[in-house]
Amino acid sequence: MKSHFIKFFTCLTFCLVGLNLQAQTLTEKEKEVIQSKINFNISKAQKNIDDNQYYKAQSDLDEALELANQINDNKNIGLIYSKIGKIQFITEESNAALQTLIKAIEKQRFAEDNINIAETYKTIGIVYMSKNNFNRALDYFTSAEGLFENEDLHDFEAETILYKGDAHYSLENYNEAELEYENAVSISKRYLNNKLLSSAYIHLGKNKIKLGQLKEAENYTLQGLNISKKHNFPSITNIAYETLSDIYNETEDYKKANEFLKNTSN
Repeated sequence: MKSHFIKFFTCLTFCLVGLNLQAQTLTEKEKEVIQSKINFNISKAQKNIDDNQYYKAQSDLDEALELANQINDNKNIGLIYSKIGKIQFITEESNAALQTLIKAIEKQRFAEDNINIAETYKTIGIVYMSKNNFNRALDYFTSAEGLFENEDLHDFEAETILYKGDAHYSLENYNEAELEYENAVSISKRYLNNKLLSSAYIHLGKNKIKLGQLKEAENYTLQGLNISKKHNFPSITNIAYETLSDIYNETEDYKKANEFLKNTSN
């Protein structure tokens, strides 16, 4: 058994040395060409992701990863793993996604790429939310929030705080959720992010239902609805209609509840 471990680590060492030697023997011009190809494939992959062409995106990222390994580009290796992890999550391979995202974190730490570390933490949190592991999700969202705040990326910070609120909401910690949603409202308002602001108001409204504060729930949700309609955020508008329908069901105003529910299909 000991000899097997020795052979394994010897092979691993030779592989790593081989990669480093290969990178060292490339000229600067060759590295620039490879870097250009990496950037092209990553951009192409992102376009395919945006178009829901996940198989094509995976192929682009696999090619980019091979090239990035040739020049020991830890920053892009981490970014590529992060994008692959997102694809695996979207295609309902959550366990594989977590493994890939952890690989991304390792590379991003080598590269000291704090911004993408934060984004990967946030993605891992979302994966754990899908697995109903809300406490673990909360840990990752909290880590992501701190890094986004340090980098002055306030839109990302507010989005992550919104996710923290959702984690508390799922844990039925409604008072803690309220604090997070209020914080998201404050930051979104300060930095004029209307999309996040409308969403934060609606989340605050949903949370107020759970706290039994129905008038406040209505007021916050209507604020979110008005912003989303003004700036044409249809998916957020539908969530607002659903939330208002829930509020009016709670107040036994079934006519209004049905009217808002019908609006969600329009």
